[in-house]
This record gives sequence, C-alpha cells and structure tokens, in this order.
Amino acid sequence: MANGLPKIGRRLDSLPVRLAWVRDLEFFEGAILSEHQAPNGDVYLMKWCAQTGGTTRWLATQAEAGAISAYLDGKRSMFDLLNTDGGFLVDQVDNQIVAVWSVGLAEIPEAYLPTRNAMHDPTLRPVQL
Repeated sequence: MANGLPKIGRRLDSLPVRLAWVRDLEFFEGAILSEHQAPNGDVYLMKWCAQTGGTTRWLATQAEAGAISAYLDGKRSMFDLLNTDGGFLVDQVDNQIVAVWSVGLAEIPEAYLPTRNAMHDPTLRPVQL
C-alpha cells in the first residue's frame, strides 16, 4: 500500500502533465469533481476516489469541454464523462502530490468510479463568483 492506499497500475515518478485548477464542478465538505487545465489547453477532470489518514486519492482523466457541459446540463452521466481509456490515480497529502499511478479503465477499482447512471446533482454545484 502507498500511504495506506493500494498500489494500482504503473507507478510514475510524477504526473506527466502540470495541471492548474479551474473550478469545482461538485463540492460537499471538499471537492468531489474538479476541472483542471494543462498548459497546452487540454482539460482534465479530477474525481475524488478515497481517503485514508492524511492521503487523498484522485482519478485524473482527460475530458472535452462539451462533455463537461453536457454533464452539468444533466445530459450525460458522470461514468460516461470519466469513461476514457484510463488516466492517473494521484495521491496527495496536504495538497502535495506524493504518488502517481498510470491506470487503464479496467484497472480502476469499481469503488473509485460512479455508478453508470449517476447524473450531476445541481445541489452539489458550488456557487461560482
């Protein structure tokens, strides 16, 4: 286990892309789903997966802006939004990355993924100022 969380996929030295937070899409006592952007403009989603001790695990996947809009409009499920070929599991302690794992979709534990029909809950959308 890495920081109390299971080793899944292939361990990387670092996240291969630098991501900047753009906005939280869903929030309840902390971010559940957030949008991030790479320097080249690629959009990524970070979905909360698990927490143990002081370590939080996130699933980072690439996404299209149109798919995010469809999700927020209730026209696409979170599972479909995240259903890519895979992505990265990112372990953080105090907002600092301590481990990164490259994973394929089949390697991601079911508990880390939303149910296939989980739609956006507007009550979890933070107020954007």
